[in-house]
Amino acid sequence: MYPDTPPTSVSYRYGLATFIKVQEGARDAFIDVLGEVATVACQTPGCLEYIISLVPGEPHGVFVTEFWRSIDDQRGALHRPEIVALIERCSPLIDRVEQRALEPVA
Repeated sequence: MYPDTPPTSVSYRYGLATFIKVQEGARDAFIDVLGEVATVACQTPGCLEYIISLVPGEPHGVFVTEFWRSIDDQRGALHRPEIVALIERCSPLIDRVEQRALEPVA
């Protein structure tokens, strides 16, 4: 369909899928701050995608899918002062977090 576009698996080496259950009534505020995290992350070398999604049937659920060139790029982003500050703002809004590393193949 797009013959000049290389397959995504060539550049996507590490992914992270995160389900976050936020405190009751906090989802909109959490998504606002998480949008700021996405903006900073997407400006970080190695970040290929940072997607925030609502979870149907989970009124307090948010799902984040990240793709990076490497796990080192993703871990390095967590040390950026802007992201550290945003994570600190998000933390009180979070009830539970579940994460899975992803290995993109196609």
